[in-house]
Amino acid sequence: MEEKYQTEIQCRRRKSNKSLRELAQYIRRLMMLAYPGDRSDMSERLAKEHFICVLDDPELELKDREKEPQTLDSALKSAQRLQIFSNAVKQRLHTLLDRSRSHPIQGQTHSKREWQKSNKICVNHPLNLIVKLSCSAASKQKGIKSI
Repeated sequence: MEEKYQTEIQCRRRKSNKSLRELAQYIRRLMMLAYPGDRSDMSERLAKEHFICVLDDPELELKDREKEPQTLDSALKSAQRLQIFSNAVKQRLHTLLDRSRSHPIQGQTHSKREWQKSNKICVNHPLNLIVKLSCSAASKQKGIKSI
């Protein structure tokens, strides 16, 4: 019976609707069933490794490994923080792209500097390159259509 749980741990992948906390709890439960009575440092490291491997997100897995967590709990905490940061960056990117789409290209009444100040955009931020490129592409498309 223990071999069944050991195999299940190795074959497990994170489902998109499962939170990181639920995944860690599931790994911990399977570890208790697969290795009953074993509370050693080695079993904790094994649980941590299984958790990181089943994240099913290569970028999150890599960044979590870079943090060098020693336990399942520290790997969980690190992964949660990384996921929050990733979601915040994605949200900011969507906001910037939405603002760039609503920015008037032709007949612009404000200077570029005034528009940046009014929209609180940091000119040196790397994500603004994407916004600038999308504005430039939209401008060129409008120019081509008017010909």
